[in-house]
Amino acid sequence: MWYFYASCGVVGLAIVGLAAFVFIAGLLTMILAKSRTAVLLVLVLALLPLLVGIAGTLSGYRNVELAAQAGDVPEEAIRMGKAVAMHTTYLGAAATAILLVLGVLAALAKGSREEASDASAVPEHHR
Repeated sequence: MWYFYASCGVVGLAIVGLAAFVFIAGLLTMILAKSRTAVLLVLVLALLPLLVGIAGTLSGYRNVELAAQAGDVPEEAIRMGKAVAMHTTYLGAAATAILLVLGVLAALAKGSREEASDASAVPEHHR
């Protein structure tokens, strides 16, 4: 497992940091926000780890291709380099999936609370 994180390097650390930040922001939003709009903003922010992961993979692919062009690099090493470069996308996708589930649950919870508060605001004789 540690090999997976180590192979992601600085980009992997950025993904984990972003995921932790958005997770904490999502929890606080779920607890404190009054409307669903703030929760939808968290859903948009949840895509950041995936985007950073894709950028990290593209950077890793580029580095592997540059190394392959610069010298005599075995085909096996190129394949392994590309496989390791994909780790950042996997990490970003996993973080984004967790954050999206959290955001959807928060949006559903806010929606049910808003409906309950709207129903309680209507006077009894108008129901």
